[in-house]
Amino acid sequence: MELATRRVIWFAVTDRPDAAWVTQQARNVNWELDELGVPVRFLIHDHDHKYGGGSDLVFEAGGMAVIRTPIAAPMANSHMERQIGSTRRECLDWLLILNRRHLERVLTVWFEHYNRARPHRGLDLQTPIARSDPVLMSGQVTCDRRLGGPARVFAHANVDSCVNDSGAAPGARALAGAHRRPDLMAIPTSRMRSRPSGRICVPDTR
Repeated sequence: MELATRRVIWFAVTDRPDAAWVTQQARNVNWELDELGVPVRFLIHDHDHKYGGGSDLVFEAGGMAVIRTPIAAPMANSHMERQIGSTRRECLDWLLILNRRHLERVLTVWFEHYNRARPHRGLDLQTPIARSDPVLMSGQVTCDRRLGGPARVFAHANVDSCVNDSGAAPGARALAGAHRRPDLMAIPTSRMRSRPSGRICVPDTR
């Protein structure tokens, strides 16, 4: 997650998050940042042993200085903790996840909603990816329900405020789009779970 904008740039899903998997995700993140042209100076993560497989070396090779949070201090990575909590409360707690492919599909739709349609208090109720389409101030208000209802977009008629649900495809995700220049990126210090099973990684490290 990009701290300056709260934008989620990359996520991936696995039920076996080991050091080799985290290292590969580090490569994927570097490639995606290069493609987007996003300069990152610092990367924040905790002391999980899964970062010992070479992921820090990958990040440092990409020009990032790795910052490790203090042990048992989740508030040191509070923006990422808040993002994980929002994903749980506003999305996963309302859904019954069937398998990994289903989880990937759900998270793809959710993070597009999170980046493009969900207002953030820390951004003065703006979205991480700024809207480029005109906002109508009059007319009938419509509700666009995504994922069966947990993600909702209210707008005046004829305004499409985020990506259509049908456009998502499974797999590790790069969530691209317009961006503001960041100074920091963070990856989570805690686990996100869904019911009835499965781990979610952005990347998940415990």
